[in-house]
Amino acid sequence: MQLISRDEVLKRTSLSQPTLWRKEKAGEFPKSVRISSGRVAYDAEAVDEWIREILSQGKVA
Repeated sequence: MQLISRDEVLKRTSLSQPTLWRKEKAGEFPKSVRISSGRVAYDAEAVDEWIREILSQGKVA
């Protein structure tokens, strides 16, 4: 598993930080993993899969 930072997720998805937070809390985006007291990361493959799913559905995030 490759972990990527929140900043990298925001770049890859073009989501704003509040939208990312809302989607994650609603179960509409892969959950983050806490890697230290002030830092979270995301599974890169899960994020890429989410992007592919959105694109295949013709949806805009």
